[in-house]
Amino acid sequence: MAFKILLTSIDFRPKLGGVATCSYELAKALHEIPGVEVEFLAPEISGHEEFDQTCPFPVHRAQLPDSFKAVLPLSLKILAVCYRSRPNLVINMLWLPCGFATFLIRPFLFLLGIKQAIFVHAVEIMESGSSKKKSLRRKMRFLKRRCFQAADHCFAVSNYTKNLIISECGVKSEEITVSFNGVDYQKYSPGPKNARLEARMGSEGKKIFFTITRLDDYKGIDKSLDAFALLQNRYPDSQFLIAGDGGDRPRIEKLIHSLKLEKSVKLLGRISDEELIEFYRLADCYVMLSREDLDAPNVEGFGIVFLEAAACELPIIAGNSGGIPDAVADQENGILVTPTDIEEVARAMEKMIVDTALSLQYGKSGRERVINKFSWPHMANRVISNYVRN
Repeated sequence: MAFKILLTSIDFRPKLGGVATCSYELAKALHEIPGVEVEFLAPEISGHEEFDQTCPFPVHRAQLPDSFKAVLPLSLKILAVCYRSRPNLVINMLWLPCGFATFLIRPFLFLLGIKQAIFVHAVEIMESGSSKKKSLRRKMRFLKRRCFQAADHCFAVSNYTKNLIISECGVKSEEITVSFNGVDYQKYSPGPKNARLEARMGSEGKKIFFTITRLDDYKGIDKSLDAFALLQNRYPDSQFLIAGDGGDRPRIEKLIHSLKLEKSVKLLGRISDEELIEFYRLADCYVMLSREDLDAPNVEGFGIVFLEAAACELPIIAGNSGGIPDAVADQENGILVTPTDIEEVARAMEKMIVDTALSLQYGKSGRERVINKFSWPHMANRVISNYVRN
């Protein structure tokens, strides 16, 4: 008899982003395990009809209002799907609204013999009063803890996130499984530089640092630029390519101008998945200095982009914060630095410029590490092993 799983998330393809990617790839990897059947419940969004037709597993869609208002209609939709499909397990990829919606119908799920689990990435369970939404979340602390403690199991994408679940939600360590994010290492792979892209970027003969991220303050683009500026006199042929967009872009543009980096730094804006792989192959080093901002709050719970870069054999310079140390092994496939220490970051960048042998070693080690530890099937097997024994 098949083991049936219903996954839920308000972030799901064709929407972009880390949670949407993780939700789809985990469901796909679970679906490919013999004896496991998967269904997914997600909101209706633009383009979902076309995407759902190509999805290898059934996708249920629901019209949902924003955020907290979605809890009640989502509860009813989850209950309807569960009553019809009778899954053995419901996995909520976000605690709010999905996990909370499932918590409200827990007595009915118990009668149907259905277990429930919650996936945690990091920032969604942290508390702050700095915005209306997060202030409301803070007031819901008691309900959040009840929701997590009532779940049959929790999954964390990093050891940092596991510790957050323990401290923020009061869940026992033995009730949490660390299941690292993954990457498609066949899609993200090393390859020759795209000559047209190299010419378009003006990158011929240059050492290229690369970042792709949402342009938010805590992502550390400002500190990366400050450190890069320290190297310009000694290494004028180095270049920094920054892909992505976000609310911090105007400040970053002003910083580039004030540091006189207009000729060596390019803001690329949003790029496609196909272009992203070409940029990874063009670059010599990936840099992202995410830092913890506990007031906002913001933190890197893991960082799938580090796995993408490593799969393409890029050495990495990363901020030693949040869940990043699980994604990047210091002195094995990159260098972990204090994300606010500009001189330390500059030394790491200089090392990647001058020590080509070390850069290549980090790149090779990074891809090997991804293949052995960070594929989506690895993640799926960590999840299913809690319920199905071979």
